[in-house]
Amino acid sequence: MDSTRRHVLELGVGLVSAVGLAGCLGSGDDAATTEPTETGTTAEATPTAEETPPTTATAEPTPPTTATAEPTPTASPTPEPTTSPTPEPSGESETVTLRNSRFRPHRLSVATGTAVEWRNEDGYPHNVKSTRFNDSAAEWSYFSKNFDEGESVRHRFDEPGAYEYFCTIHGTAMCGVVVVGDVDYDGTLPCE
Repeated sequence: MDSTRRHVLELGVGLVSAVGLAGCLGSGDDAATTEPTETGTTAEATPTAEETPPTTATAEPTPPTTATAEPTPTASPTPEPTTSPTPEPSGESETVTLRNSRFRPHRLSVATGTAVEWRNEDGYPHNVKSTRFNDSAAEWSYFSKNFDEGESVRHRFDEPGAYEYFCTIHGTAMCGVVVVGDVDYDGTLPCE
């Protein structure tokens, strides 16, 4: 860099520093001034911000609203709810016996609302898990605990359909179906 450019650069840096320093060394009085500046213009007074007092709660709480004595009329009456008939649960109970690693009977037809009890008469544990061997069978979710000889599990069937199941311990060779309500079921089971 030549000496002229360096000299101009040094003067520029010095001038900027002096102006910045002069701004920092002011009188410390934040009040506005109306004295003329070096350029001959007059600065206008700028008002300073005033603090706003904090808001406080009122001494009296707002009274609660009360309901009117008469209902407000509407343009159209409220429709009455309608109900669709639901099949009445039968409250009955049927038993499927587990003997020789077979569900007996392996096909059982019951009325809607019937509780089915699976009773273990084998000397080893079994369980009951929902499945679908056939497309015509209902999708359902049931998985009993393992239960030993003399124990049983129950499930109530409240919806019409064909509910297929098997024992996960002994596989699909131990399977069955509960047909609930007036449902046509012609599926074949792997345990037949």
